[in-house]
Amino acid sequence: MINLAFILGVIFLAILPWHAFLTTVLSHFLLGSNSDFLPKSYFFIAVWKEIFIVIFLLLFLYQWIKTKKFPLKIYQFDYFFLIFFLIAILSAIFLTKDVLVIIWGLKYDFSFLFLFYAIRGLPFSKRQQNKLLNIFLISGFSVIAWGLFLYYFLPPDFLLHLGYSSNISSYNAHKPLAAYQTITGEIPRFAATFSGPNQLGYFLTILATFFLPKTWYYFPQKSWKRWFLIGGFFLIIGALFLTFSRSAWLGFIVMILIFSLFHFKKFLKKIVIVIFSLSLLLATIFAYNPTFFQEKFFRTKSNSLHLYHTKTTFLQLFSHPFGVGLGKAGPATQKFPEKNVVYANKSDIDLILAREIDSKTRDHIWFYNDKDLKIRFKPLNFNELKNIPVLKKLPLSTQEKIFQLWENNHYETIAENWFIQIFQETGWGGGLFYCLFLFYLTQFFYNKISKDFFSESIFLSLISSFTIGLFLHVFADAATTLSLFFLLGISFSSSHHINH
Repeated sequence: MINLAFILGVIFLAILPWHAFLTTVLSHFLLGSNSDFLPKSYFFIAVWKEIFIVIFLLLFLYQWIKTKKFPLKIYQFDYFFLIFFLIAILSAIFLTKDVLVIIWGLKYDFSFLFLFYAIRGLPFSKRQQNKLLNIFLISGFSVIAWGLFLYYFLPPDFLLHLGYSSNISSYNAHKPLAAYQTITGEIPRFAATFSGPNQLGYFLTILATFFLPKTWYYFPQKSWKRWFLIGGFFLIIGALFLTFSRSAWLGFIVMILIFSLFHFKKFLKKIVIVIFSLSLLLATIFAYNPTFFQEKFFRTKSNSLHLYHTKTTFLQLFSHPFGVGLGKAGPATQKFPEKNVVYANKSDIDLILAREIDSKTRDHIWFYNDKDLKIRFKPLNFNELKNIPVLKKLPLSTQEKIFQLWENNHYETIAENWFIQIFQETGWGGGLFYCLFLFYLTQFFYNKISKDFFSESIFLSLISSFTIGLFLHVFADAATTLSLFFLLGISFSSSHHINH
């Protein structure tokens, strides 16, 4: 049984980083998807990873029945997870009430945690643990190699021949992935086999957290492994830069700073001086050409939109203290765009129309009907509303009235923050126990750092994930999150550590 779990684990970790690429290509050649069409049967290709999770859960159950003993050692963080899970289920029953929405909510919020608990109960040997970690690292580098080849040697539209979409820098849950994304329509962003550059940035950051402690371990030794790992680490840094993912950059920097605190306490003053000098250099370069840096690196327009989503969703928590229900916030809502439309009272709209908005402009903004008491907005999100060309031509005071009407009647579901999303779904109680679960899980690995480099890697990866999660729905990316929590799971097997 354990050999089956190991074989499945090898396949799982090897394929996960290639998931988005392979499912897009297979859908194109097997199901006939194209640049603007993704058949519903695509689901049966994409669901392979959930099938693996179910198999691991069945193996966990088999282990329990066979040994007649519960396979898990219970820790403090497990109690917090159990309470959070019960709150989430109650929110699904009493607030969500829609079975399909609940299923998608479970997929995004719990699939990686179900995997974590299943793998914890399977007693992998030390040798198998090491091999699984190496599979993850090798698969990660194969992604970088393919991505760099694609980025530098193949034409930008190459992926169109493999079923990717020509709608550059866009995302639609019901259409193929964009062939690539750009910065201000000019600089292509590195995405390799992932669904986008932010997703790849998250993966590369996690990959780096496993390379850095291992590189540190081999550094004093005269071994080819030392130079291989050092070269690999700098290759990750280069690829990470090309993603232009600010959240991933920040997660990587936080990881480096914490690693430095662990290993370079004697040189802390020098490290601070180096960081200050680099910051001063960047500030000087920025002063020389501020427009370039604002548009290409800091992207102030994108920042304002992120801030809008985060601020709006945070304020909404006070009007929904028990949450809105599992699956009714975050990426799951993008699977049901028809459920996220915004309606406003006809009387409120008529007050704005009295400000001499012509019918052509009106019909770009609303599905207007004299007989309806509630009128639906045509845009599906605030960004679409702001960018309606005819709306931009209206007086600023009228635009503000329309924006205010939208905000008064809209529940923002995309927080651009993983933790706020959990609070949105499960309320203050659910969000609190979720944070306590993650805190004590992270503390568990922090306490084991002195014992093995693998625990240090896990600790750094969790801290990096939390940092990125402040700006993105980080754990919704299955390829990286499932890989990470699989590795977390095997660290709890009978040996409780991976040998150097």
